[in-house]
Amino acid sequence: MKTYMSILLVVTGFVLSSCTTSIVVMDDYTDIAFLDKKLTIVKLYDEPEIGIPEDVTEDLGEGKPAEVFQKYFESDLIRNFQIYSSLNRIEVGTLDSKSDLNEVNLEWSENRNFTAYLPDAESKTLFLDSDFILFLNDLQINKTSQRGAILDNYDDVLLTKLEFTFWDNMHGKLVSYGEIDESTLASGSLSKNEWNETVKKIAITLLLNSPLKKVY
Repeated sequence: MKTYMSILLVVTGFVLSSCTTSIVVMDDYTDIAFLDKKLTIVKLYDEPEIGIPEDVTEDLGEGKPAEVFQKYFESDLIRNFQIYSSLNRIEVGTLDSKSDLNEVNLEWSENRNFTAYLPDAESKTLFLDSDFILFLNDLQINKTSQRGAILDNYDDVLLTKLEFTFWDNMHGKLVSYGEIDESTLASGSLSKNEWNETVKKIAITLLLNSPLKKVY
């Protein structure tokens, strides 16, 4: 599949919808597995959107909330990939600018297209020693609350949204793309347990929609 700048691509694939999570997996990658590959994780935003900065610094450490959360998210995502994937090496990469990539509008749903930023198709131009690239397009966190089991008690709910694109860097092909929306219920106020559980669920969802999940 060729990629072009600022056009709509008609793609065929399997669409996974769960709650507000919607992911498209390309047909070539719905029933295949790769072992012992290297993955590079690349964020394409300047900073994650943080709606609850006080919770970040209280639960994850002191510092600028966006930087604290980004460092935590990447580290814990890698930790979960090491547990649940078939990868043998995972690292974080950086791009000087998204201008190094092609902006592509992908079919996603009836009412919305998905904007992805991809390398040139059928070629290997970025992170030459990496087999797959996970592009993090957008990352947002916030929280809400709901009435708990005890009268007049409310429990926090951690809300996380991630837009992503998986790229096969060996063959220059799109693997999957979409949006993951996770909500994790706390018993009372948020603690690090809810952050850890959220990243775990995101990692597993990403792997289930890629050829990099661990095969037993």
